[in-house]
Amino acid sequence: MDKLKQIINTWLNSKTENEQRLVKIAGIFFVVFIVISVVSSINKNVTESEKKLTQQLELNRWAKQQIDIIKAANKTSATGVSGQSSITQVINATAKKYGVVIERIQPQKTDLVKVGINEIGFNNLMSWLSELQTKHNINAQNIDFSKADTLGMVKIRRLDLGRE
Repeated sequence: MDKLKQIINTWLNSKTENEQRLVKIAGIFFVVFIVISVVSSINKNVTESEKKLTQQLELNRWAKQQIDIIKAANKTSATGVSGQSSITQVINATAKKYGVVIERIQPQKTDLVKVGINEIGFNNLMSWLSELQTKHNINAQNIDFSKADTLGMVKIRRLDLGRE
């Protein structure tokens, strides 16, 4: 280390005073550049770590929701509204849960039902259909809806629900 220091000092002393100032200023800029590069790299790594943490938290939240859905499905099965219940029983039971007002139910086959609903909140409709599909294996075979006059509401013209 001393040898390297001596070589640098010898080299620097062989330069003129202006060249020595220029080398010192360049050295200062080089050190500042290195410090800025290191800080930038650390900031980038912190940002990436925060992004990964956020993604992991979202994944954990999603997993908890899925666990809650599974637990709710087990409770639903215990209360008698299961995949083995008649399709109309399941539709009526779940409709009450989501505040869906069914105006008419017309069974077509043992596994197909036409449901009449006038107006419903879009989010309620999607939640209800999601539960029917995930917990009871009842899918929307055919649906025709349009925007209602009230914000967030839809008019259901046709809704066919069936088990596959």
